[in-house]
Amino acid sequence: MNCSMILKRLCPHSTEEQKGIYQGLCSKYHFEKILKGEKEPDILLLKGLLERLGKSPEKFDFILGEEEYEEIDWKEKIENLIEEEKYELAQKKIKQYQMSIKKNEILKQQKVEQLQVELLLKQKKYKKAYELAKIALSYTKENWEVEDKVKESIWNYPMTITEVTLLQQLIELQEQLGEKEKSYEQAKKMERFLKRFITDMELLASVYNRTILFLANTAYMYHDYEKCVFYCKKGICCLREARTLKNSVEIFQLRAKAMKEGQVVTEREWKQAYFEACSIESIYQKENMLIEQIEKGIEEEIWEFIQ
Repeated sequence: MNCSMILKRLCPHSTEEQKGIYQGLCSKYHFEKILKGEKEPDILLLKGLLERLGKSPEKFDFILGEEEYEEIDWKEKIENLIEEEKYELAQKKIKQYQMSIKKNEILKQQKVEQLQVELLLKQKKYKKAYELAKIALSYTKENWEVEDKVKESIWNYPMTITEVTLLQQLIELQEQLGEKEKSYEQAKKMERFLKRFITDMELLASVYNRTILFLANTAYMYHDYEKCVFYCKKGICCLREARTLKNSVEIFQLRAKAMKEGQVVTEREWKQAYFEACSIESIYQKENMLIEQIEKGIEEEIWEFIQ
């Protein structure tokens, strides 16, 4: 099955709903050509369209060219450097990547700026990160700040994973810049949005827990331990449905802390929660094993004993 057939099968029939899929990513004319099979989308556009349809691009067996493999490689290298706190090297890679981007390659520009925002966030350069995130999101979501008119609210239209990540970054940055109540309310909207629009569980799990952790940490900070446990359980439920342990350590640890400190459960229950958190953490630490390298069978076994 080729790209046009997949998109045609997944795409809604109404003109208004279709507009929400392609708007900001490509023109209506370009989108219609893709659906007719008269034009092949590049990999970033294809990924964006599938993500807005709530589907994981990883589920489809597309043949990637050399340039597209390089694209993925660049992104992963930068993400790894940021995660490893090698900020100078990450900045160098970002600049190299930016120099290779052509003027009309909006999706590439948006992605690299999203990575730059993540780097600035880690470096605690919050104001600079906030301004850049707003600019980057506006490339594909021009009216994203409009909330007074229900129809025009960003929460009513599907997003790519890059757009979702930029909004998550903006929510976190609002909190860092003192707008705590606003950021908390926006995070709650984000959580509802993700559950509504992303139907693929693995794709949902890749972004959901960033928002859930923000909500859970905020509740914990205000000593609302019951609400904190509630959010942690939602995150764990998402991970369980996706059968993945990726990005799970912090959420298990936070759930255990809130259970104990808030005394919202029995001693036996919070001790079980600590045991699960320690078990998950040990998987990450043992011989520096990467979670992606764990065989599916092992993940299945672990989920058997997790409550």
